[in-house]
Amino acid sequence: MQNAKGMIWVSIALALALALALTLAACTNRGLATEDKPPIIPPAAPLKIEANISELSDRSCPDDARFTQPQSISINAAALTNIDTEGAVLNEGITLKGIWALTSDEPNFGGLSGISQHRSGTLLSVSDAGAFVWIGLDDGAPDGHGAIAYMRDETGDVFDKKSAADAEGLELTDSGIALVSFERNARALAFDLEGCGGAARGALIAKIPDRPAGLGKTIPENEGPEALMIDPDGFLVGGLEAQAGDAAAIGKISPSAVSFEKRIARPSGTKLVGLDALDDDFFALFRGYLPLFGNTIVVHAYQNGSTNPRELATLKRPFPVDNFEGITAARLPDGTVRLYLISDDNFSAKQRTLLMAFDLQPTPDTVSP
Repeated sequence: MQNAKGMIWVSIALALALALALTLAACTNRGLATEDKPPIIPPAAPLKIEANISELSDRSCPDDARFTQPQSISINAAALTNIDTEGAVLNEGITLKGIWALTSDEPNFGGLSGISQHRSGTLLSVSDAGAFVWIGLDDGAPDGHGAIAYMRDETGDVFDKKSAADAEGLELTDSGIALVSFERNARALAFDLEGCGGAARGALIAKIPDRPAGLGKTIPENEGPEALMIDPDGFLVGGLEAQAGDAAAIGKISPSAVSFEKRIARPSGTKLVGLDALDDDFFALFRGYLPLFGNTIVVHAYQNGSTNPRELATLKRPFPVDNFEGITAARLPDGTVRLYLISDDNFSAKQRTLLMAFDLQPTPDTVSP
């Protein structure tokens, strides 16, 4: 009996020793595992868009793709005359050059948001129904000629959902690649229109998170990256319609990082809807809407990297305003800056597609060296 009890105590002691050894080993292993974890690496700095152009072009226009000519369309451009300028405040140096109401027999013409000017002089716009629309110009005015092509995804299929096709911001590179931001399924895509025309596929640049860095909140529904430009430093910059307090949020978009950390002044009651850069300056388009008073459109210029705006124009009724969402700037041979604004008619019979042109006279601060 004594020997049996002794054996029991020996067994208990061995079990306790084994459990202690396993516990120590587990603790030791956990310590090593913690030490072996890789350090947290901050996001990479945004890349300049030019560094990605070749790769984006290869994905948008692969070797097995064939160039497809966009569909030609007629665009009727009715110049507005006897304009009531009472609601327009044009500051020193800016002059209205023309307003045209654009219509077409093409049923998918309309919904135009972002706009940019090709080096050939033709205007390119994007529709929130997922189409590219070209608008021909003659001596700065629409010439009645145009074209349309429907955007395609990375597999070459035409977008089949509004959430995928809701294009808002547009920037054209010198090489003819269209960079487009989308508002609902928030992302930025590249289309090599010069290489593949209407067959260009949407090569993903970056997805925009619901709660992007620098904004401090979640992007509300339908207030995503409305504006897009390549800034004077060569970065692709998006602007959110979502308000950032009393300011508008803009920031860099690239395959390596997305952040909306920069703030620019936002006129009271408006939201940022358009951006474009020229030389060392950039321009911003803001839109506000009240049911009883209609649209208010404000155009700002920011010179030499400053975030302090120079207000160029404020437009209200009875001046002919509509849902303007796109702005582009180009320098004329004499140094004058030509600004074009385009309005989104939302495919509604109660609204119009208006193209508006302003000239901004050069100053010592706006003429490139």
